[in-house]
Amino acid sequence: MSSEPELSAAAVAAHPTAILEAVAAGRGDAAARLVGLGFDVNARAGRGQNFVTGATALHAAASDNDVDVVVVRALLSLGADPDARDDAFHGTPPGWARYGDAHETVVLLEAVAGRPDPA
Repeated sequence: MSSEPELSAAAVAAHPTAILEAVAAGRGDAAARLVGLGFDVNARAGRGQNFVTGATALHAAASDNDVDVVVVRALLSLGADPDARDDAFHGTPPGWARYGDAHETVVLLEAVAGRPDPA
């Protein structure tokens, strides 16, 4: 029987973007548990996934006006990078929030980001 660390490592290898997938599915509450299991909060979507290539969980949370800003705060507390740029549009989470008209999230992310996207 495999040990818990081995199972966690296998899960991370099989589903490296689990946090992104959870946030996009409305399960931002799962992010802390997934980080505790070894998943990377800054894992980036790859080609062929149903996400913009290079997007992170913070991009997904920021762009979705239905996601509570509490999820964005939780991701930041877990180490999510507010300056990460996706590969397709080179947008940061604050830029995605602006695009999604998530005003409260824009204010939060621009306060912690190193360089806001041009409007």
